[in-house]
Amino acid sequence: MTIRKIFAGLLIAAACFPAFAAEEVIFKFKNVTLDATPYTAFYVYSRTAQKYRNKEVVLKLKIRRSEGSAPLKARFRCSTNPGNQLRATRNFKIDYGKNGETVPVELRFTVPDLDNIHHFNVLFEFARNGKEKTVWHLTEVRCCKPDPDSEQKNQNPTK
Repeated sequence: MTIRKIFAGLLIAAACFPAFAAEEVIFKFKNVTLDATPYTAFYVYSRTAQKYRNKEVVLKLKIRRSEGSAPLKARFRCSTNPGNQLRATRNFKIDYGKNGETVPVELRFTVPDLDNIHHFNVLFEFARNGKEKTVWHLTEVRCCKPDPDSEQKNQNPTK
């Protein structure tokens, strides 16, 4: 079988089965463990951020709590220049499993239609429960264009 036939077969499979199609990644981030520092944020800056104004974006990741009981919270934030002023926020409810269970999460949000976007980010944090040690692992973190056929997860913002 020639390379052309293999490549043509892969293209046909991707068209017929969207699960085989590659997601369009805007930005990939490093894996993070939250323990001593109970928060982290994943940033998309300036030109890239401005390119997605008034468009939907999805932050995809896998989460796992290995110790403790503190829930994980997430918040989308968008800031503009001059002055790096916070202009928009949105809180997300995170559904997660039992300790030790890895759960895929998709947070969908629309970047506001603002001029001079300095950055947008998604902040993850947990509140400490006294002296109890809580450890969260955030892996395979990436910001993507939405797949119109995908199930919408964690769409309900909290008030």
